[in-house]
Amino acid sequence: MEEFEKEDILVEVKEERYPLGEVSILRWVIALIILNCSFFIMEIFPEKTWLAVMFLVGPIVSLFVLGHKSFRRLFKGPKLRDIPVVFGMTVLTILVGVISSIILERFGSVDNPIVGIANEDNIKYIAILLMVQLVIEEIFFIIWFLFLYHKAKFEKESTREIFAWVVSSLIFGAMHLSTYNFNIVQAVIGIGIVRFVLSAVYIRRKNLTLAYIVHFLYDILIILAVVTSANMQ
Repeated sequence: MEEFEKEDILVEVKEERYPLGEVSILRWVIALIILNCSFFIMEIFPEKTWLAVMFLVGPIVSLFVLGHKSFRRLFKGPKLRDIPVVFGMTVLTILVGVISSIILERFGSVDNPIVGIANEDNIKYIAILLMVQLVIEEIFFIIWFLFLYHKAKFEKESTREIFAWVVSSLIFGAMHLSTYNFNIVQAVIGIGIVRFVLSAVYIRRKNLTLAYIVHFLYDILIILAVVTSANMQ
């Protein structure tokens, strides 16, 4: 009886640059439909406050359509070595946001409604609101980014990355059109540029939690600056 020796088969495993590359096009389409409907319903029926539940639940559902472990694969725990990145990117985002707002004043820029109602009495509630809302916004960004990255028909990986980075940022800006009275320049370009910087946090560290933290710090610091300025007048 012949003896056969078992040979170790070496399989080259290519490390995944971005997660969810295994997701089928059908699941991507379903996720995008749920995601975008969650936002459009709020735009079409703004007086229906109960539809806010759809705004909150829809994006989370769309993420789970892509896989039940998607949330954990994207939102990872921060590490001590991430602190300099968070600090540096927060400063950079604020600088870009301030410069962008100065330039956009020439195009009749509109203040974010939340800035108009923010004061010392409700700043804590606004902070809590932001904590929830920005999770949803980061999910909106990442689903579009990963879809464009994995499904774009470019041979070079770097080209697909830049394409997804730019287009997802512009789409994110367009999502804010109604917030800024359909000022296309301010929403698509202005917000899109800020989103471009925020997205760089994820692209650099592959951790959406860090992008979320920078996003929150950017928004809350801007609001605190406005409230402080109003109190000094």
